[in-house]
This record gives sequence, C-alpha cells and structure tokens, in this order.
Amino acid sequence: MELKDMSWCIVRQKRSGLQKQRRKTHESSVWKDCEFHLCQVSACRRYCPPKILPYEKLITFVKSIDVGNVNDFKDFCYDLDADEVVKGSYRELQPFLFQLLICIPSLCHFGSEPYHLRVALFADGAPFGKDDEATSWLVLFLNLGQQFAKRLQVATKVEAKKKELGQTRLAESTKRTKLLDYIRSLNSRQETTPLLGLLVDKIFAVPQHDSNNACQQLHELMLVHANDKSKLAPSCTNPVRDAPGCALASHLTTLKEIGARRLYKRVKKWCSQGRKGSLSYRFTGKETKTFCNNFRSILKASSRENDSPQQQLQVCMFTFIGLHLRDAISRQYDPASFHYHRSTDVYVTKKIEQPNVCYCGLDKECSAEKCSLRSSEIYKSVERSAETGL
Repeated sequence: MELKDMSWCIVRQKRSGLQKQRRKTHESSVWKDCEFHLCQVSACRRYCPPKILPYEKLITFVKSIDVGNVNDFKDFCYDLDADEVVKGSYRELQPFLFQLLICIPSLCHFGSEPYHLRVALFADGAPFGKDDEATSWLVLFLNLGQQFAKRLQVATKVEAKKKELGQTRLAESTKRTKLLDYIRSLNSRQETTPLLGLLVDKIFAVPQHDSNNACQQLHELMLVHANDKSKLAPSCTNPVRDAPGCALASHLTTLKEIGARRLYKRVKKWCSQGRKGSLSYRFTGKETKTFCNNFRSILKASSRENDSPQQQLQVCMFTFIGLHLRDAISRQYDPASFHYHRSTDVYVTKKIEQPNVCYCGLDKECSAEKCSLRSSEIYKSVERSAETGL
C-alpha cells in the first residue's frame, strides 16, 4: 500500500471513531434529558400547585375573624346637611388597649400603679389629607414619663456606686460584678444616663402647631367681633340668607371666596346651631396659610363706615396682631446656626410686591407707603401702645 493510501485509511478510521464518540455523547445527553423530565414529572406529582380559592370561602373566612365592634359614622351625622355627611366606619379605642395589654405584658403600667393606663389622644393636624380622607390620631402613653424619670434616678445611683468602687483595690472583674449586683438590687438594668438626655439638647420648637393655634384664636376673636356687630336674633341660623348685609354674612362669604372651604363649613354649622358658645375648630397648616394671606380681606369685609370708635380700634388691633403673627410664622429657627431664616412655606401673599398693594395685602395708592387703615391715627396709636407697653 502506498503512503498516500495509508494516510487516507488513518484519517477515515479517525473520522469513524469521532462519529462514534459524537453518537455516544448524543445518546448520553438524550438519556440525561429524559431523566430530567422524569424528575420533573415526579416532582409535580409530589408537590401539586395550590388550587384556586373560591371567593365565597375567602369571604366566609374573613367574616369569621373577630374585629370587634365596628360602628357606622352615621352616628355622628344626624344633624349635618346632606353634603356634609361622612361615610365610613370606626372602632372604639378601649378594646385595642386591652388587646395591647394582653400582647405586651411589660407595658401594663409603665412603672405606675399596675393596670392603670394614662392615654392621651392628639388630633393636631388631622386629617393629614383632605377632609374626606382617612384620619390618623396619635395615641400616647403618659405613664412613660415616670418610667424615664425612674431610669434617671437609677443612673444617678449607679454613677455614685461606680465612684465608691473606684476607690477600692478590688480587681476590675470584681468591681464589675458588684456593680451589676447593685443594679440588679434596684430592679433595673439601667447603668448609664439614657441617650434621650443628649437628644433633648438638640430639640427645637417647631412652630407649626403654635402657628395653627395662634391663627385659630385670632380668627375666633374676629368672628366674635363680626357676630357682635351684626346683632342678629338667636333664631337667625343662616346670616347669608336672612341678613346678607350684616358683618357676619360678609365674614362667611369671604371665607368661601378665599378658599377656606372647611373653615367656612364649620362656621356655617356654628351659625345653624344658634351661634352658642365659641367656635370649636382646630386650624391645620392649610387654614393657617390661607388665613395669613387673607386675614385683612376678612376684616375689610366685616368693617362698616358707621363702625364705632371701639369697633375701629378692634379692627386696627386685629390687623396689627395679624401682621406680626404672619411675619413670625414666616421665619423658622435653625438649631445648627442659632439664627432665624426665611421659611419655605408661603405665609405672606405675593401681591404685596405690587406698587399698589400695602404690606397688609389691601390696595393703596401707588404714591402712598401704607393703606388708609395703617395710616390712620387709631392704628398708629396701637403701634405706639405695643412698643411702649402703655
């Protein structure tokens, strides 16, 4: 056989062996795939997918859960107009407190008399959204303050014990053991002063609630001023309809015009109930901004040309207080720099930048510095009285 033929035979044998190897490898791969699919089928037989839960069974289970007494909001809407009725449900707080005592026994008394809870509810700023949205209330356990004071007393005693042990020649491990035994004898685990003490030094007053309360009180004074000036009969429950020219009707109409919708509804309800007592309404940040921008418009609407000198003095006083209150709210305290800076919230109306608008927000002559009211002698006397205290 020639060398040429011999080389061809070797190549053919190599190719034949390679084909056998490829076929063998392919058969092995196919068998492994079959084993994988068989494992999948076996796994599916052992772990079947969950069945679809019928809606009827789900609702039956949900209704079987004890959620306590759920009351309808209609209980509070019996004397409201149809457009003021609130739809919804509520639950009483007392059952939740009992559940809390069961779930967390360590919170039973907070260091006070056992099984006596002091609970405070805070409604400032609620609701957090619109008046037709869900309301969130803050629940605070007042007993916690006594517990914190007790921890401070224990920390003071422990510090004195450390100084006493520091004067001995005992080993450090022995000192530590005696100190822990002493803390245990005080029925406490408080070794050092609580970290809250360091944080208290960095606490600064947030003027939001103070601003809301101050504007709320000023509005109540202005409302009483308008009501007294109107001299309406107790039977008058709708001043806008029955006495459209009176000061109280103008006060109500202006509240609606400036966009204080919730405040307008509350004052309207107060009028429909005979205007008995003071107005019970808590200002939120939205009402505070609206009031600061438009309090002079409310005063102007309730003012009359035939107002007595005493009534004119009251209007000037309200204007002076409102201006200084608005300016105070517009500044915030920076604890890092110990300086006041301009607030990002807009409490001062932008229209005061116009040449024909006074700083209080009312129109004036372009050549004049102030409006007619702030230029009057009565208003100047109020300023002098505030400066001198006389």
